[in-house]
Amino acid sequence: MYLFNYKRLWLIRLPVVLIPACFFIFKLNTLWFGKRQGYFTGFIFYWLWCFLIPVTFIGWKEIGSLYSLRFPQIKKSKWLAAFLLILPLIFGYGFAFPKAIANAGSGIIVVSLLLAFVNAFLEELLWRGTFIKIFHANKFICIFYAGSSFGIWHLVPLSFSATHVPGGMISFIAFAVILGWLYGWIACCNKSIFWVTVSHVLLDFSGLGARIYFNLNLLLWKLWKRLKNGSSPTLYQTLFLLCV
Repeated sequence: MYLFNYKRLWLIRLPVVLIPACFFIFKLNTLWFGKRQGYFTGFIFYWLWCFLIPVTFIGWKEIGSLYSLRFPQIKKSKWLAAFLLILPLIFGYGFAFPKAIANAGSGIIVVSLLLAFVNAFLEELLWRGTFIKIFHANKFICIFYAGSSFGIWHLVPLSFSATHVPGGMISFIAFAVILGWLYGWIACCNKSIFWVTVSHVLLDFSGLGARIYFNLNLLLWKLWKRLKNGSSPTLYQTLFLLCV
């Protein structure tokens, strides 16, 4: 019981620690490595938190139980749940995606899908899955506190990469907070984060995030030069070149 209360206490404190820590790392990495590398490595730091906290607090077995394939219901209605899962995608693919895809090559599309999966999977695991497992029936914590913290966290990356959505940073944060509440409600009602993760992956992909992180044309040119000179780059070197 003491350990359980200890975990609850630290989860409540998590946003107060995580958000400033991420801001500091984003800032430091940007100064050290430049905008692209700093931004990407800042996210890697954040993703590590999103992975390590659930593994430490709830364990692999409980993580596995969060991925029920049964389609979610809201107030015994699958249609309402489906509508709420699709609603964010209407905004994403109606506004952001047409502009993002216009000049995106196949490399950007593939890398963006990979990034969307990693980010959405880890964020849902932390902000929805872990809170549901630790706080159970406390819907205020699981939906509003965790959802609001999830939305406010986005102030960190937005401080280092401007958003082009109408209304700027304020509207983006408001959307992220509401999205956190929405996903939290669905996940809390069904004790599963599978379908909110699917929706989140598709939403993240609609912004084609690889355009922010990477310069794929420059990467290909540098790889071609290395191959022309007879040297084959390692995986680490390839990932490093992506961010330059």
